[in-house]
Amino acid sequence: MQQNVDSNGRVIPAGSERVYSVTDRRYFCLEQPKLDLPAIYQRFVKFLGSDLFVDLDYSEFTRQVAQLKSEVQEDPSLSNLLQGIYVPFVLPKISFFTDAPLEQLVVAAGRSFEDSYPNFEFRFLAESDLDSKLELRQDSRWENIHKIWIERSVVGLYFPTALSGFAIPDHTVVLSRLAKNLVLSGIPEAASAFIGSPGLLMKNDGKYPNLLALTAFLPKEQSQSHMFHFFEAYGWNLYFNNRSQIGAVSEYYSGGISVIAQ
Repeated sequence: MQQNVDSNGRVIPAGSERVYSVTDRRYFCLEQPKLDLPAIYQRFVKFLGSDLFVDLDYSEFTRQVAQLKSEVQEDPSLSNLLQGIYVPFVLPKISFFTDAPLEQLVVAAGRSFEDSYPNFEFRFLAESDLDSKLELRQDSRWENIHKIWIERSVVGLYFPTALSGFAIPDHTVVLSRLAKNLVLSGIPEAASAFIGSPGLLMKNDGKYPNLLALTAFLPKEQSQSHMFHFFEAYGWNLYFNNRSQIGAVSEYYSGGISVIAQ
């Protein structure tokens, strides 16, 4: 079976997909965070609250993470995803949230970041009331996550640089030729990934981190439909914001791919 992912964990461009460069020069890239699962799980509990984890203890979390890694590794078309950047995420069952789960997850990501990096700050610069203003992007497959999220807590892996340099309008085009268990990444799982791994955008090698585009969610308002949300490092502060997807393909932008335990 043909490998759809290169040795750095980036999807290999195909056909007429718009991409900054067929060969990724990695001017913008991330470093793999340490996958300290006990510490990651404890951050989930600390910043989301233990009452949100009544159906997912640590042993079950680690079992599902190991299962997901094995499933990706065993798929010859996708195994190289594990050669790139990946971190686990947890979405506690949606009914466990008191209100507005998207916004709660983003705010919790900021708290986790500031707790780990007290010399820097998190800024929520996007519009408020995210949960009421956004909808799922057609063909993002994010409904596959939502169907499970309403039934139980979701464990998954987030691959933030899998779509590095691809034009944002083409993210679902790329997704359509990939394995059916892959989902275009959105705000909830990326925010959760930052809760567990707050240093995801921190760098030590002199290169610059990608802007992480969260393109599975788009504004409901038609006049804003060209906008997308993202996490970005700015002077090592962590920003959550939105901007237009109109314009030239950017080497800086990276869309993500998520996979969840069934």
